[in-house]
Amino acid sequence: MCIDSNKCKYLSVLAAKPESARRCHALAGRPTPEHNVIPNSYRDIFMSDRDRILYCKSFLRLSGKTQVYAPSTGDHQRTRLTHTLEVSQIARTISQALNLNCNLTEAIALGHDIGHTPFGHAGEQMLHEIMSPKKENNYNAPKRTTIYELNKNEENTYQSLYGFKHNLQSVRCLVEDLESRRNLYGLDLTNYTLWGIMHHSSLEYKSTKVDTNTLKPSFYDIYMPYCNNWSDEAAWSFEALVVAEADEIAQMHHDLEDAIRRKAVTKEKIITTLKNLYDLMDGADKTTLKHLEQEKWVPREYLIAKTSKIIVNTLVTTLLKATHENLFNLIEDNKPNTFNENASEEEKIKMYSESAKIVLRKCYKEREIKLSIGYDVLKNNNTENTKKIRDFQHTIAKAVINAHDVQRSDSKGKYIIKNLFEAYNTNPQQLPDSALKNLYKILKADGFKLKNQTDIDNNQEFFNIESDELRDVINDAVSRIRFDDPKTGKDKRRDILIMRIICDYIAGMTDSFAISEYEKLYG
Repeated sequence: MCIDSNKCKYLSVLAAKPESARRCHALAGRPTPEHNVIPNSYRDIFMSDRDRILYCKSFLRLSGKTQVYAPSTGDHQRTRLTHTLEVSQIARTISQALNLNCNLTEAIALGHDIGHTPFGHAGEQMLHEIMSPKKENNYNAPKRTTIYELNKNEENTYQSLYGFKHNLQSVRCLVEDLESRRNLYGLDLTNYTLWGIMHHSSLEYKSTKVDTNTLKPSFYDIYMPYCNNWSDEAAWSFEALVVAEADEIAQMHHDLEDAIRRKAVTKEKIITTLKNLYDLMDGADKTTLKHLEQEKWVPREYLIAKTSKIIVNTLVTTLLKATHENLFNLIEDNKPNTFNENASEEEKIKMYSESAKIVLRKCYKEREIKLSIGYDVLKNNNTENTKKIRDFQHTIAKAVINAHDVQRSDSKGKYIIKNLFEAYNTNPQQLPDSALKNLYKILKADGFKLKNQTDIDNNQEFFNIESDELRDVINDAVSRIRFDDPKTGKDKRRDILIMRIICDYIAGMTDSFAISEYEKLYG
């Protein structure tokens, strides 16, 4: 790949600037200690975001969460953690080649799956169906959930409480009570990092994925102030789009790797799949593919190594070429009328920065970039190349996702989550103290008068409150909510708030912990 170094200088004007970032608590009007806002001399604000994510508990738990195959099924299967690290590595490579902000890219990449559930996307879809208005003949949902008894008018009233999606949950997890540091709420990340995490994946489900009428979760609406209402220039970044593409590339190569290790696909099937990318490969990768095809027997680990190299190298190179040329042409088309071709390099870059801002606003408002930055969305697209990449992606999905053991594992995961939710919703006192404290705070914030509230609020050591006293408060609150007049709208709302706390708790579990909890509850 050959990229004009002078043109790369122009790309750098699109890189996110640390000085323009804002901590989310400041944007939401929350007080933040001074030392928590100003980075030190050798770390900028995006490096601080990266490190806060890296050391948080939710990040540690990713090692026990399913990517495609359950972690317990083999020592060399991908987990959410290894997937996250691969996304980070690929995203940094792309960002560095495009002269973007690698620190922001890494922060977004490390945090992009923080809110993921146990049991992969199957667990995510199950929680969405539980937390959404009931669709006719939906038998997946637990029985005891008032959210499914709302009429049309009430659905509109409680719309902001509906649904679940892992990218939206990641924002909720990082800015709210689910991750506390130094007695602060959340990690207090920047708006740029949060925007990138939220938009690494689509904001709604496809109708074929979930059994519910609600395809776009709305529970994140109350967190919009943390990114300054997602305004055109407040949090949008080109680095976020890089992470979204790196996420897709990482999934394609490691899903196929895992399938090879489990003997779910034959060598012949792999060769046929890779041929979808043949015209996009460089000479060395074409030679490697021909060699693999001609050999009657190839050691499995050798096949895995060569397959991954071909996939990552081809997709990253194609992405960089297309992005560079397309974006440069887009900037050219929008450059200022006062542009002087004879100006010095420094003057050209300064003038291009004005052009780049126009491009940013245009792409965001008109969705000209969306979540793809190279294959088929920008100008001068190559629809034939796009089709080849999509066919390749579809072939891998069919070979891996539809495999017998994957489908069986997904169904088991959904069953466990459904029954865990039923148990906790029937008796919230089965939740641990950490979840009950969050429930106390969310009910208090909603205006519900809690037993002994004054005494608890005056207790500066609330987080060390005795377990029995806390459970007495929660038991009293839940009983009054669920046995008061059913016509009272607030009671229905608060019942849904209880469900949201249960949803948060289950979403944070690892696979093994969820299975252990299920066995404790159901034997």
